[in-house]
Amino acid sequence: MTRKDKFDFSFEEIVKQANDAIIITDSDIDLPGPKIIYVNDAFTKLTGYSPEDVLGMTPRILQGSGTSDSTKKAIRDALKRKQAIRVDIKNYSKQGNEYWHDLSIIPLHNAEGEVTHFAAIQREITEQKRRVDELNALSNVDSLTSALNRRAFDALLSEHFNIKSTTSCHLMVMDIDNFKVINDSFGHLAGDEYLRKFVTTVREALRDNTDMIARIGGEEFGVFLRGLDDNTIDKIAKRILNAVKELNLDWEGQTINTSVSIGISQVLDTDEHKNDVCARADIALYKSKSEGKNRYKLS
Repeated sequence: MTRKDKFDFSFEEIVKQANDAIIITDSDIDLPGPKIIYVNDAFTKLTGYSPEDVLGMTPRILQGSGTSDSTKKAIRDALKRKQAIRVDIKNYSKQGNEYWHDLSIIPLHNAEGEVTHFAAIQREITEQKRRVDELNALSNVDSLTSALNRRAFDALLSEHFNIKSTTSCHLMVMDIDNFKVINDSFGHLAGDEYLRKFVTTVREALRDNTDMIARIGGEEFGVFLRGLDDNTIDKIAKRILNAVKELNLDWEGQTINTSVSIGISQVLDTDEHKNDVCARADIALYKSKSEGKNRYKLS
């Protein structure tokens, strides 16, 4: 079929009935941005906006507080260059519900080769993004205790050193005293249940959504604390010691009770790597153990 041949069907009908949401805009990228001249039925189904709601408006009406600034910039830069771009972006429906979509924007040319319009094709991927986020979360969580795992904790520490944060930070490492006795005397199921209760107990002694506990060994845990002075660190350590000492696990008619030893080290300006502060915290923990357990040492 040559360029001069005519089709006996309507391309608009194909676009209208497509499953993917399609937006056609003009090519004027000056603020407020390209104006919408066409949307198909799938767009209305996805966003809740009717054609009457959006014609003459800019696709920016779909954006909100959770829409990535870097992604928006990448789109603007591509439009300025009149180039195609494909990104994943979070937008919002007319009702304010967030959704993710795989967005492809392509420039449309006239007979002279000039870009006169842009076509944006949106394929919803909200469910796929949710599954990916869940898998990413699971890869960072200890399956037994729901604390962060060692991999995630190491990444947290590395991030601090990579961004060169100036906020005062402390590393706390904890080791459950005589945990082997629990496993040997009551079995590993009892030990596992104690670990779960231990994490719950320590979380209640920490700041909500600020201090994250991680399982970094069998019965060894870590906490990275930001923005606290030594006096406040002392209070938190004492709170953990008291809470763990009061933790009683009833198991087959017997009560399991033990304590925890804690080592703490402040991140210093001279530390070049996370291993520097980790080594000092480990030394402080060893001192707590060697001096009788059920105590904390600040290195």
